[in-house]
Amino acid sequence: MKITAFVIATSFLTAIPALAEPTFTCNIVGSASDGWEVKVTNTLPPYKSCTAQCTITFNDGSQSTRSCTTGILANVTDSFICGETMASGTPLTDASVTSSCD
Repeated sequence: MKITAFVIATSFLTAIPALAEPTFTCNIVGSASDGWEVKVTNTLPPYKSCTAQCTITFNDGSQSTRSCTTGILANVTDSFICGETMASGTPLTDASVTSSCD
């Protein structure tokens, strides 16, 4: 019985780092949908460096991926990382984000 409890506890503890990854969002902003921004939420201690890539779609259907790399602080919610206002090819649509942290 003690071995089973140990295995369950070990499994739970090894799952915690996966939950600790910062969460990124990429949003279309501006009254004319002419900008984009990347924000991050991180509830645990900081990471060395994170990169977020935001892919946006322009009004002609073409897409562009914008990238930003920064250190992420602990205990931040919806913290602005990077973005652009008054982008050409507006209105912008379909923002999606991918990210990775060291």
